[in-house]
Amino acid sequence: MRFSKFVAIVQVRVTIYSKFVAIVQVRVAIVEVRVAIYSKFVEVVQVRVAIVEVRVVIYSKFVTIVEVRIAIYSKFFAIVEVRVAIVQNRNDRWFGFPTSLLSDREQGGLSRVAAAAVRLVVVLFSSCDQAWYFYKGFAWKHGFSAHRGTTQLDVAGNVKTQEFCCSKEGFRVSKVNTIDRQRAHIKADIDEATTLKEVDVGTSQVMNYLTQQVGGYHNVGFSHKDLYNALQRDSTSISDYTCFGDVITFDAAYKDNLYGRPIMSIVGVNHHYNTILFATTIIANETSQSFEWVLQNFLEAMMNKSPISIVTDGDRAMQRAIKSIIPYAKHKLYSWHLSRNAQANIGDPKFTATFSKCMASWWTTEEFDIQWLSVVSEFNVEKHPLVIEKENTLHLWEQAYLTDHFFANIRSTQRCESMNASLAIAPKHNKTYLDVVRSIEDGISRIRMNELKADYLSSQTKPFQITKLVDLESHPAEIYTRESFRAFQDELKRETLYRIQEENQSLSDEFQNYILTKYKEKNRTFEISFDSRTETLNYSYKKFEIVGLLCRHQLHILKHLDYTYLPGTLIQSR
Repeated sequence: MRFSKFVAIVQVRVTIYSKFVAIVQVRVAIVEVRVAIYSKFVEVVQVRVAIVEVRVVIYSKFVTIVEVRIAIYSKFFAIVEVRVAIVQNRNDRWFGFPTSLLSDREQGGLSRVAAAAVRLVVVLFSSCDQAWYFYKGFAWKHGFSAHRGTTQLDVAGNVKTQEFCCSKEGFRVSKVNTIDRQRAHIKADIDEATTLKEVDVGTSQVMNYLTQQVGGYHNVGFSHKDLYNALQRDSTSISDYTCFGDVITFDAAYKDNLYGRPIMSIVGVNHHYNTILFATTIIANETSQSFEWVLQNFLEAMMNKSPISIVTDGDRAMQRAIKSIIPYAKHKLYSWHLSRNAQANIGDPKFTATFSKCMASWWTTEEFDIQWLSVVSEFNVEKHPLVIEKENTLHLWEQAYLTDHFFANIRSTQRCESMNASLAIAPKHNKTYLDVVRSIEDGISRIRMNELKADYLSSQTKPFQITKLVDLESHPAEIYTRESFRAFQDELKRETLYRIQEENQSLSDEFQNYILTKYKEKNRTFEISFDSRTETLNYSYKKFEIVGLLCRHQLHILKHLDYTYLPGTLIQSR
């Protein structure tokens, strides 16, 4: 009996011990998991320690660099303080020009230029020439010119100090004691006014300054100084001309002032297809000498960069001036001006309409010659002096003879007229020169604000697509401005009117020649060749080279070749 109870107790204890063993095994497993976690943690800590060590090395090198820079800057503190004191002592004058004549805004502009000049002290150069080229670039960027000043040499003949000065620094040596009306004093006035503009002095303040010099508005260059020509330009105009000065146009039709002097605006076309102003001139008369003076001074103001194309009316004096000053530029006449002359001389509206259509059509030289002979024969004007003159000057007005030259699609005086309207110098009422200058300044501000708005819309908005060629239309939408993209869409819509009649491939598989025909006009063909190596499309009418955008025929070939983008060779960077 006792033995059986003992056995029962042993069995209970065995059960308890077995459960204890199970618990121990579970705890051992937990400990193993924790050990594994701790080992991973140790690895992470080791990695972080390594990162910290690397950062310590980097920070130590950075501290060394900072210490070196501090040592360099400390050497220039005394020089900076001296230059600042000099600038502060010139509060009442700016390079010889009384700042009391300036507005608060323009005095602030001069202060910014002075602060920028002080910052130049901390720049090191290896030679005088390197410093000179740097300062010339700095001066151009901030809208003023520079020249070399005094040079000091040591006993060995080496350069000890070299001064680089603003062009207004110092005083011009007077070479005459009395006013001589027979001499050209206008050049000195222009130099003085231009120099003031180069240091950010507003045109109105320049006029006020000149007025105080001569004793009244009625004497400012109009009585004893004969200020016949005045050229307006600034750093923004130079920047615009650098980008868009490949094509210019000008007209001298307006005489909106009390003195009867022609006002001529030199304009161009920007990437928004908007008219932009490069310069405005007031000239003595419309002679070739006056136009030569304008072009010569304009090129000097624009860093002697010549345009590649010029569009004007048929003025003979302008033609002679262009040929003399810019002989390598391609000169084209306004088609609107030619149509008006045709109507005035021949007097047949039907001939004028046909003549205008000839100028607007895209033909090869062979096609144009055939059409032209047909037109003059139909209206029986073969011996008319105007027709003979135009036949001898085809290179000045017919597109077929002006291929490979970019003209930004300028055809008439409309851009000059719209610019004159924007500048408020259209002939509405008589104005003084001061009124004209103020109108020009206000107009330029409006024009540049409109350009900023167009830049914003092109960069921050997305245009609507109008075709099912999503990929081929999306890429130009990203790279073109809004106006350029609209012109591109007009051509893309019309490419559906054409089909490929014949396709020939060269033996090297690099060139493909296509012959296109238009819907319902199968008698006329259009030849285009494609170079797969350079991704270029050569078109006999050269419309891309003249206008700067792909035409409908070229777009049809790109669609045929399954292009989803415009090749870089077919995008005019402008």
